[in-house]
Amino acid sequence: MTELNLTSKITIKDKMSKTELLQYTHNADIGISIDKDTNLNYHFSLPNKIFDYIQAGVPVLASNLPEIKNLITRYNIGCVIDNHDPKHIAEKINQMLSSPEYTIWKENTVKANSENSWEHEKKHLSDILETLIKN
Repeated sequence: MTELNLTSKITIKDKMSKTELLQYTHNADIGISIDKDTNLNYHFSLPNKIFDYIQAGVPVLASNLPEIKNLITRYNIGCVIDNHDPKHIAEKINQMLSSPEYTIWKENTVKANSENSWEHEKKHLSDILETLIKN
């Protein structure tokens, strides 16, 4: 980082507790999840950190994986990358930070959070279980 003159822009933190991590997440400008599509597990993944970003009201920049893209698109909460080239990712970050949609993405995380919470999902699970019991 020193040779790229990024020490004032990037801080790498050691492992920390979930509580401490969430404090950092709430203060982030963008949440990033850039897993590569190397196997079926990653291809269909929906990492917990995406939901941490949503709960924190942070727009998301993520890999173009089906479930992640579906969530980002459905709620309009950020962007997906086209590839993993560092220059491309940097361009996407800069585009997001200067986008007029940035405020909209932040606002949309509220709806995404309310519709993707345990309180909301347990109703669906109850309905499924009720249907199974009746049949």
